[in-house]
Amino acid sequence: MSTGFRATSDGVTVQLDAGEVSILRSLVSQVLGLVEPGTTGDDPLERALGIGSAAPPADPVLARLFPSAYADDEDAAQEFRRYTEATLRDGKRADATTLLETAAPGRLTLTAEQGQAWLRAINASASRSACGWRSPRRSTRRSPRCPRTTPAIRRS
Repeated sequence: MSTGFRATSDGVTVQLDAGEVSILRSLVSQVLGLVEPGTTGDDPLERALGIGSAAPPADPVLARLFPSAYADDEDAAQEFRRYTEATLRDGKRADATTLLETAAPGRLTLTAEQGQAWLRAINASASRSACGWRSPRRSTRRSPRCPRTTPAIRRS
């Protein structure tokens, strides 16, 4: 059973049993499967800068993982999304990959960077869980609408 995360001079340590590792891997793999790599336009400059689509995600789980930055200004929200979402998606995928590559039963010693990646990956899994989850095997079942708990920036 986990003893929790402990900060050390080298980073972070955690003791996990095989069941806990299995659950972590399963949850993080689901997020990794949902968060596709960031896409950019055909323009070479857009690709180099990571400029992507301005359209908000239709899926409520993705909408929670990538919320609108400005609740009261749709144009600003779209512009913000266009310049940030591809990079944010890549970051979530990298965090999930770090957890999947380093999770193992027993005592783990993670670097500070790996520990931060674990926290972000676990947080994304919790955000996904808060929205409910559509099982790929039950694609006809509708996912509940995800509550908006992430505050948007309000312009004055």
